[in-house]
Amino acid sequence: MKSINVILAGIFLTGSAFLPRQIIAQMADKDSVYSTDQVTAFRVRSDFEMDLDEDLGWAMPLNNAPVQTVDAPFRIRFEVESGASFYRRQYSLQYRWNDAPWTYMEAHEFPYPSAASPVMSMVSCDAFFFGEEADNLIDVSKRPANPGAGINLAPTTPGWYPEPATGASAEWEFALVVRRWADGPQLVRDGDRFAVRLVDHLGRPLPGPTPEFSVEVPKGHLGGTFVETPARIGPYESSKGELYFIMEPTETDNFFMMVKSIDGGESWFEVDAENRPHISDLEGLGSVRSDDGIIHIVHQISEGVYHHAFATSDHSKSKDRWMVDSHLITAHEEPPTQVADVTLRPDGSLVAVFAAGDQLQYSILEPKGNWSKAQYLNHDYPMGFTNPSVVGLPDGTVDVTYKSFDGKGWSRQLLTDNSLTLPQQLAHNLGTTESEGMAILPLAYLPGEKVTVAVFRQADGYLYLSKRSSGQAWSEPVRVSDRPVVTNAVDSDQAGADMVVWEDQIIVTFISEEDRDIYLVNISDTDQIPEAQLLVPNIDGSWVRGSVLDRQKGFPVYGFIYDAGSKGGSGYNKYISIDLETE
Repeated sequence: MKSINVILAGIFLTGSAFLPRQIIAQMADKDSVYSTDQVTAFRVRSDFEMDLDEDLGWAMPLNNAPVQTVDAPFRIRFEVESGASFYRRQYSLQYRWNDAPWTYMEAHEFPYPSAASPVMSMVSCDAFFFGEEADNLIDVSKRPANPGAGINLAPTTPGWYPEPATGASAEWEFALVVRRWADGPQLVRDGDRFAVRLVDHLGRPLPGPTPEFSVEVPKGHLGGTFVETPARIGPYESSKGELYFIMEPTETDNFFMMVKSIDGGESWFEVDAENRPHISDLEGLGSVRSDDGIIHIVHQISEGVYHHAFATSDHSKSKDRWMVDSHLITAHEEPPTQVADVTLRPDGSLVAVFAAGDQLQYSILEPKGNWSKAQYLNHDYPMGFTNPSVVGLPDGTVDVTYKSFDGKGWSRQLLTDNSLTLPQQLAHNLGTTESEGMAILPLAYLPGEKVTVAVFRQADGYLYLSKRSSGQAWSEPVRVSDRPVVTNAVDSDQAGADMVVWEDQIIVTFISEEDRDIYLVNISDTDQIPEAQLLVPNIDGSWVRGSVLDRQKGFPVYGFIYDAGSKGGSGYNKYISIDLETE
């Protein structure tokens, strides 16, 4: 029997790495709550890019944990002292969120994970590779120092045999992140508390100092995931100045969310989570807000296009509630790129234009009616089409622009009797590569001049502007960006720019192709285009969408949300606003 017990013990020690951690913890000796190894000290490193063995970039002295910012990776280094028993050590991390139970920390990349986006995880760090030797920087233990390691996107440390077997010390440094939005979806709030501890291969925590800290959410930080290939998606404003924006929580959990701010964009939270639309994965999405406080959304997936509707706090009955879950407008052949846009007529009817295979279709929702049968927008032209953009005019006419796959820009008008005018060519050289597919920005109508404004990226990389009075020809394009603009920044085939109008001004924001920063051009005279102003520096911009907001800070602003560098993942959506009266 003694020999059997020895064999079983050996199996347990050598095979524990292959067992679920919950089972390992249950198999551990109930009398040994804590590991025989211990943490002697820890230190938090705020400089995420610092070399592993540089004694620099620390946030605070030993055994102090500062407030951490959500969606901002950081590092923690532990010094561990082994017990006297000789066996191969391997450590993992657990974290505790507020009063929740301790949870094993997994390795998932940030900002773009491949499998999951948990509240907290180990991430990669370019400053060192997994297993790179970590020297004795903390130097609290009096036992002989062995090389530890840097832990880079891995759930456990490398194995460690302490030398001498009677006891040694080693240091282990982990790259970590706390996410604002996690799968579930789960929301980490400003002031939430976290603790992190080391556990051994039996799931037993190592006694000693434990990093405990709270988190902060910076003003204007949304986190989450930007809609892919969006038309207009907000932010929309209520009569009280409350803001609404459409987004997803994470790239790995593509829920449809409406988030809201009641403090001028400083903080954001989801509204009516219980009734989210069941059709998710937000690609190819356009929206418009009606006078009765409803945000109407048209959303294309691979095999169909759907209508959703959300009632803001301005609605007379359903306040801050989803009113239309996911109403199928039409099924269609899968398009090369999912694209859709929608606008509102003065009579309350909606006009939606969307891709159907390599063509475009449109459908109309009459007030208190149903969506009409989808009709093709096409004219007699041998190429396919994409990139629809629509805007409603005061007389009920709808301007529609779109792009053909041979790089030309086109426009038609849907008249009040729902007949279509003949197509007009808007642009000649919008590019023919896949990454240039979405070259035309969302349209706008300038009421003072009674003109529709179109801004588009041409194949030379610059943005151009053209205007047209209803029924007339488009003006000769004028270049409005002083540098090339990024396209297809993150798997969107879309120009990285936005355009809105206010009074007699045309406001264009764009992401530079060279430095990926955001620039702004405020145009009051198309004969004198001003130099672009640097608006948001030192980012890796991907998307930008905004609106003119009239009830913020007592004066009109251009409020916009941009992705500062998620690479198509999550954690980088941010809001800022620009005072229009002083621009």
